[in-house]
Amino acid sequence: MPAETKNTQLFRLLRFSKLAALSGGFLLLLLEIRFQHRAALIDDWRPWMPIVFCNIMIYLIPIAGIFWRNGGKQILFCAYFLTIALGATGVYFHSEGHLIWRFMELTRVWLIPPSQGAEIAAHYPPVLAPLSFMGLGLIGMLFCFENGGPASASKGLQSTTGTTDPLILAEIRSLTSEDPTIQSDIESKMSA
Repeated sequence: MPAETKNTQLFRLLRFSKLAALSGGFLLLLLEIRFQHRAALIDDWRPWMPIVFCNIMIYLIPIAGIFWRNGGKQILFCAYFLTIALGATGVYFHSEGHLIWRFMELTRVWLIPPSQGAEIAAHYPPVLAPLSFMGLGLIGMLFCFENGGPASASKGLQSTTGTTDPLILAEIRSLTSEDPTIQSDIESKMSA
């Protein structure tokens, strides 16, 4: 089995592992949110937003992973951006429009003795909980930026002027000097 095939299989396995981890993250988030929003789902439509979104992402991630090189990477990048936006919206909803006041209440618990901490009653949703969406979305976006960004899969390594960067080409040559077939394949793709 050629080295190029082994490398391709390794990259596919790593990508599959990352996609599975992100899907699992959305699954766990869905289970937790569904439980925590159980009472709020009766009265309001807003608690349904993260539940529906997590369900969509659980199915979207593996489907986009199948079509990774044919637009799946770009679709996931946009979906992860929406995940961050949903997290920011959730922070606003959880703060009930009083974001600074809620953060001040959170810091207050650090200024009192632990024995008095139980006396603080929170009559609002946890303000920082939606930040988990922002974190998961950021991790997903970074995953999409691997190898140079969401649209770089077919563009190759080129500088901003449109010419091949000689430093990158020299680095590729030094890394692939042991296998001339890989080196010639990379050079042909870079010159195209």
